[in-house]
Amino acid sequence: MSLFKRLGNSLTLRFSFFYGLIGLIIIVFLLGFIYIQVIGALHAQQFRQISTLSNRVVHVYENQGRYAVILYLDNEIKSLYPDLWLLVDEDNKKIIGNIDSFPDMMVSSDYVSDIVISVSGRALEVKLKSVQLGSDTLLIGKSLKDINEFKYLMVRASFIAIILGGLFIWLSAYWFRVDLDSSVSVIRKTAQQIRSEKLKMRIPVEDVDDELNLLIKELNLMLDYLERSLAGVRYVSDTITHNIRTPITRITSYLHPLRSDPALPESSRLKVEQALAEIKSLVQLFDKLVQISELEMGVYRQSLHAVDMSQLVDDLSTLYGPYAEDTGLHLTVTTSPSVMVYGDKDLLASVLSNLLENACKYAKQHIQLQLSIEDDQAMIRIEDDGIGVEDSSLKQLGTHFYRDQRATDFPGTGLGLASVLAIVQYHQGECSFYHAPQGGLGVKILLPLS
Repeated sequence: MSLFKRLGNSLTLRFSFFYGLIGLIIIVFLLGFIYIQVIGALHAQQFRQISTLSNRVVHVYENQGRYAVILYLDNEIKSLYPDLWLLVDEDNKKIIGNIDSFPDMMVSSDYVSDIVISVSGRALEVKLKSVQLGSDTLLIGKSLKDINEFKYLMVRASFIAIILGGLFIWLSAYWFRVDLDSSVSVIRKTAQQIRSEKLKMRIPVEDVDDELNLLIKELNLMLDYLERSLAGVRYVSDTITHNIRTPITRITSYLHPLRSDPALPESSRLKVEQALAEIKSLVQLFDKLVQISELEMGVYRQSLHAVDMSQLVDDLSTLYGPYAEDTGLHLTVTTSPSVMVYGDKDLLASVLSNLLENACKYAKQHIQLQLSIEDDQAMIRIEDDGIGVEDSSLKQLGTHFYRDQRATDFPGTGLGLASVLAIVQYHQGECSFYHAPQGGLGVKILLPLS
């Protein structure tokens, strides 16, 4: 089972296995073809030899008679490597020969192959042909012992060849995998370093223009283009931030003195307060959009450190616990000790704050916050018993400005979960939304452990 799992997970093993299997099948077919041709040729040769012997005996019979045939057969039987002979009369009684008795099968056939008979008291697989010499019948045969031994040798040699071929294929597959893995691992490590914001990293290129190095060169060119593009995005982001913040700051500086001007009517002061609140909301929205954009583009400029998520959850639960109680909610917190992740503490705190604020906004009575370790990852789960979301909305949660129909009566911009999703992905984690057992929304976050 583990072999099939490894085959499914390794491209090099799949290629090597299937192409090796094809090669092994071709070897088996070639060996089978050679076996059939060689054995067929040996049988044909034996048949020609038997025919030659039969023609020779017939010639002796026709020219010298029955007695000459008996003398000829006697000399043949006494030779060092005799063939198989049996001369019988019209009643199938033996006259001379080294075959013990006339086989019943030969009564109705002139030629029989692969028949077992008794020769000088030994069972032997033979090929026989009968020839009529007047009223007598002559059986001429060849033993199949040599052919059978050759068959055994060919089968054994083929079996050894298949084993050696399989071993060669396995060694070739192993070498191919090691060689390809060594090259691919360099690409993978470089990609991991680039993902960790080391944008200047490039994949090492060898002085060989093979397919892999040509691919690496193209990837390096693509990385150069991406680095320039990200630098451009960062420049545009900085420019937009400066050009928008400057007039907003100027407007705010104009409005603040008006708010404290005693000559200003109360109605006008209220409008100034509303304008300042709207401006503050606009700045927060703009900051969140810039942050999400930088996170999604991978150009966020804060350094990452080891973060104690257990301490962070305790701090935030201490902060939001009284707030939840004031609004009639019960916040249940379950944490595992010393859950460490590698990331930005402020961003991770922002994730928890966003989710807790959402839960406090929509929950009816209960909110559950859980931190634990699951499959060597830090797992954060937040559930509430609030209004929940439609089934069709689960896949769209985290989209910019998207809000479920049930949430339109509550204040919000539709960027909170988008920010959560961007921060989690920036930390190479996973975020999923589901229907909580209590009836509200459930959020599950997985982050790599430090």
